[in-house]
Amino acid sequence: MRSFLILILLAGTASAGDNEVSFGSTTRALRSSSADAVTGDSLVGGGVGIGRALGVELPRHFTLWSDAGITWSGATGSMFTVLATDLFDTTITAGLHVRYQPIRNVAVSAGVAIGAQHASLSITDSMDHTASDTAWGAVARASTQIDLLAIDFPRFSFGVRAELGYLFSQGIELVPTEQRTDDADTLHIPISEASLGHLDLGGAFFNIGLVSQF
Repeated sequence: MRSFLILILLAGTASAGDNEVSFGSTTRALRSSSADAVTGDSLVGGGVGIGRALGVELPRHFTLWSDAGITWSGATGSMFTVLATDLFDTTITAGLHVRYQPIRNVAVSAGVAIGAQHASLSITDSMDHTASDTAWGAVARASTQIDLLAIDFPRFSFGVRAELGYLFSQGIELVPTEQRTDDADTLHIPISEASLGHLDLGGAFFNIGLVSQF
């Protein structure tokens, strides 16, 4: 994954306006039955991204970009009404998008990316006994973006980006294990040492934040 990121970001010839940085907030709706069993909330957090224009000849107003990004988000919930859950997800992706800018100050893009996510889940009972696990899984995503640029010069632009898309996620098997201390009692909950099955954190997402090209 690291080699893939480096390759796509170094491709092409750099010049003014060929680099991009973005950051903002993210919200991902969880609709799978496995996610619904853990929380009824959406994953909410933030993210940062970088991009590089590639030297590919396309029709006028179109440019091809490589991009990479990382998002982090979390949600809380409950299981069986008596167990508190704390879910956290970190997703790293790299891919390509086509950008179309027919007029100044407005641009739209469509892109795809692949990557990996790291999910962690902790479950706490009424006696403050906690069981947790973490694991990695593969992801793929597709999205569309719109940029509204308050500043749009050949060598520098700055504005707001909104992105809507869908993240496809590999089901991640999690086996919460008790976090023991020297004087801790046994965690008497059925799922303490049992697999929760495969947790699917895929779903529709919406990102909004700031973007700059230079």
